[in-house]
Amino acid sequence: MSLFNTISQALTTERMALQHFQTSLGEVELRLARQRTEVVISEGHRQFLETRATAVESTCADMLWQLKREFFNIVSSEVLLLIFQDVTPDLNEWSTDELYFDIHLARAPFRLAAVCKRWRCLATSTSTLWTYLALPALRYLTQADVGRVSCLIRRSQQAPVDVIARWNWAESTKTTGPHANAISQLIGSLGHRIRLIHWTCKRESDYVALEALRGPTPHLKQLRVRSASQGAPSIHIGFLPSAPRLKVLEWTSNHISWSFAAQQYTALTVLTVWGYHNVASLPPIMGDGLEMLKLLRIVSNNLEELNLGNSVDGVAFGESVCLELPRLTTLRIRDWDWARYLRAPALQKVAVSSTAWQRTTPPSDALQSFARATHLELFTPCDANDIVGLAQLVNIVTLEICATTWIGYESVGDLSENFLAEAIAHDPSIWPKLKHLRFDTGFMQCPVSDTDLVAFLRSRNERAATQPEERVVSRIASVTFDHGLPGWLVQEVSRLTALS
Repeated sequence: MSLFNTISQALTTERMALQHFQTSLGEVELRLARQRTEVVISEGHRQFLETRATAVESTCADMLWQLKREFFNIVSSEVLLLIFQDVTPDLNEWSTDELYFDIHLARAPFRLAAVCKRWRCLATSTSTLWTYLALPALRYLTQADVGRVSCLIRRSQQAPVDVIARWNWAESTKTTGPHANAISQLIGSLGHRIRLIHWTCKRESDYVALEALRGPTPHLKQLRVRSASQGAPSIHIGFLPSAPRLKVLEWTSNHISWSFAAQQYTALTVLTVWGYHNVASLPPIMGDGLEMLKLLRIVSNNLEELNLGNSVDGVAFGESVCLELPRLTTLRIRDWDWARYLRAPALQKVAVSSTAWQRTTPPSDALQSFARATHLELFTPCDANDIVGLAQLVNIVTLEICATTWIGYESVGDLSENFLAEAIAHDPSIWPKLKHLRFDTGFMQCPVSDTDLVAFLRSRNERAATQPEERVVSRIASVTFDHGLPGWLVQEVSRLTALS
């Protein structure tokens, strides 16, 4: 009987627990149903708010667009023109690195003309907006570019134009030949209107564009011509035209020769010439050495920058020629022999290549005439043999070992392992005013032996620090690289440059 009572009480307890659980479950289900209802209501409210926000945004966008339309409707044409000019290219703000096809600049005037009827009328009647005649690479050239150039020439009316075509000779022209030919013919008729022309010639048909230079070019400020293919034919254009505003002249073609008209070119400040007089298989640049000499004499009083990549024609120049360049501040040469013929009392920056590129070893006084220069660039590999000539530059404050893509030719400078060792041993002390070393070659490793660099810094800075009153050489104040260096070298260079 006692066992039965115990089991009965246990069952009663479990039934009560079950009943309590069922009651709790019902309450939970009721709350869940209410929350689901709230979720549905909230979701509906969210969708309502999103729809409302979209409508408000659309209304605001319409109002903003309308406000812009009303604003530009009341803006004067003069102000609109200032806006137009701000998004179109300005020759006066261009650097050499920017002389390439920029699709955004090419599209700019067409986009302006597509805004509305008023903008189109104003844009198409403003000739200066349509003067950017830059062309893409040959492989991207299409009939659309021919139409674009034709449209630009028509809409620019008589305004000066800027022509840029950098066509790589290695590119295929199976499908682009006709387009390039058509564009070259269009450019060839613009001589009196050209303000800037940067033309890289690829084939004989490309030279048709240079017909534009046969007549007077009163607006011409920059003339850059390059021959991209060594297989191109030899062409004699004639003479450089009357160009009273010409400031920059770059002629780097082995296949086109010039003879110079009796012009003074009083505005010319930058001259770059590249060619090979001593290569029998190639025609001489600008006709012959006499034409080169004639050009240098014509522009000698005005030049501020001169880049000479071709070799000296010793027959034409002789021994008595001495070209005075009173305003020249920057000079770059690949042939040491140029130093014999040039006098530049105002020279500040000189860039030279190593003897490895030259026909002969430079004489000991090769660069003595450039002794006033304070900045020296070495853009080809140099060894101890170059010390003899470079030591003549006694006023150098900054030495830069650099890479260059000068006139399309890549070149990288570095120093042989015995270069700085020879510089340390040189008597008298080489570059006594040297304070700054710069290495800008793009190398992943130091373009000079790290131990040689440390030895050179020690020889200069520790010597200057221990004998300040009898200092015969300046200390090296800074050494900069274009990439990371080993930690120990960074610390040692920092320590040595901190000595005073």
